[in-house]
Amino acid sequence: MSEQCAVDSSCPPLDTFAEESSLPHRRRIANLIFVLYALLLFEGALRKWVLPQFQKELFFIRDPFVVVIYFLVIKQRVWLQHALFVMTAIVLAWLTGLLVLVEIASGVLTSGTHLQLAIYGWREYFLNIPLAFVIGECFSREDLRRLVKFTLLVSIPIAVLSVFQSSAPASAVINAGTALDPSNTFSPMGVELGFNRTTGTFTSNEGQALFIGSVVAMLLWVWTLPRSKRPLKGILLLVVTAAVIANLVVSGQRTAFAISTIVVVAALLGAASMKSGKESLRTFRVPIVLVTVGVLVSPLVFREHLQALSIRSATAAEGDARYSYGVVNRTLSDFTRFTDLLSDSPVLGYGVGFGGNASSRVGLALPFYEDDWSRNIVDLGIVLGVIFIVFRVTLALWLIASAVASTRRSNDTLPLLLAGFISVIVLNGQITAQGTVNGYAWLFVGLCLAAIRTREVET
Repeated sequence: MSEQCAVDSSCPPLDTFAEESSLPHRRRIANLIFVLYALLLFEGALRKWVLPQFQKELFFIRDPFVVVIYFLVIKQRVWLQHALFVMTAIVLAWLTGLLVLVEIASGVLTSGTHLQLAIYGWREYFLNIPLAFVIGECFSREDLRRLVKFTLLVSIPIAVLSVFQSSAPASAVINAGTALDPSNTFSPMGVELGFNRTTGTFTSNEGQALFIGSVVAMLLWVWTLPRSKRPLKGILLLVVTAAVIANLVVSGQRTAFAISTIVVVAALLGAASMKSGKESLRTFRVPIVLVTVGVLVSPLVFREHLQALSIRSATAAEGDARYSYGVVNRTLSDFTRFTDLLSDSPVLGYGVGFGGNASSRVGLALPFYEDDWSRNIVDLGIVLGVIFIVFRVTLALWLIASAVASTRRSNDTLPLLLAGFISVIVLNGQITAQGTVNGYAWLFVGLCLAAIRTREVET
C-alpha cells in the first residue's frame, strides 16, 4: 500500500492485509522469515555449543533461506511497496558489483583472499536489504504478535544464561563454547570487578545488546495494550518483565542501556502522538512505571553488576579522548569522523569489505573504524560511500516519520517502538561490519514496516 492509502478512502482498510498475508505463497514466505529470525537468535548457540567445529560455516546459515525467500517473491510476483528504496538498494548493489570487477582489473584485489573478502563485504552491504521490504509486505499483524510472544518467552532462559555468563570465567564453557580447537572458541569482553559483558545465545555482546533493545521495545508494547489484547498476561507477563530487566542489568553494556533509553523515549513520544486521551495516558504511564520499578529493584538484586558497569564507564571516560566533553561529544563524533577520510581515501575505496571486522581475520593491517560511516567510505570510496550514507540517513528518518504518522492514525505504539529501536542502528550501527547487527537491522526494519502497514483489530 502506498502512502496515498493513508488518506484515500478507495484503498483497502489496513486490516485486509491480514487476509492477504494468509495467501499460501505469503504464508510460506512468512514461515521462512520466522525460521530466519530463530536462526538469528540461536545461530550463536549452534556455533558455540552444538557444532563448534563448523562455527565459521554456520555464520552463513541464514543466507540460503534469504535466497529462497527472494526466489519465492520473484516466482509469485509479490509486489514490494516503497519501491524507491528497494530499487536504490538494487542499483547500489549492481554498482558495487561493478566496483569489485574494477578492483580486480586494477589490481586492488591482488589475491583470492582479497576477492573472498570483497564478496563477503558485498553480502554484508546488500544481501539483506530487500528482505526488509519483503517482511513489510508479507507479515501480518498476527505474525507480529506471534513473534513478540516468542521473543519475550525466550528472554526468560536467556536471562538465566546471562546471569551465569556475567560472573563465570571467560574460559568457562558457558562463555567460550565447547570447541577443543582454540581458534573456534569465543572470549567475552570484561566489565570490571571480574564481571563479563554477556553474550546470551550470541557469539558477541553486540548481538545481546540488540536482543535486549528489541525485548524492551516489545515488552513496552505489550504493557500498553488493553489486557484483553495482550499476547502475554498475568504472572507470565510479570516473569517476562523481570527477565527483560535482568537481561539489561547484568549485560555490562552501555550500548544496551543506550538503546533501551531510546526505546523508552519512543514510547513517551508515542503517548504524546496519540489522539485518544485514555490510551495516551496508559501509554505514558507504562514506561514511567517500568523504569521506576527497574531503578528501585535492580540495585537490590544486582548491586555488584551495576557497580562494575559504573566503574567501567568512569574508566572509559578517563581513557578516551572523545569523552573529553562527555558522551554526547563521542556520539556526535561518530557522525562526523568519516569526513576526515574524504580527502585521503581513494575515489574507488580501498576494497569492498576491507573496512569491516573480517579484514583483521584475514591478516589485513588496516585501521580500525568504530563508526560505520567511516567504513562505508573505506569500502566503497568517496562517491558510492557518501551515496550509501545518504541512503541510510534517508531510510532512518523516513522510518521514524512513518512510524509517528502510523501511531497518530491508529493509537498503536508498536511501529514507533520498533522504529525507535532499529532506526539508530540503520543510521550508524555496524550493519556493514558485524553479521548479527546486519541481520537485526534489516529484519527489524521489515518488522517495523509490517507494524506500520497493519494495525490491531478491534475486539
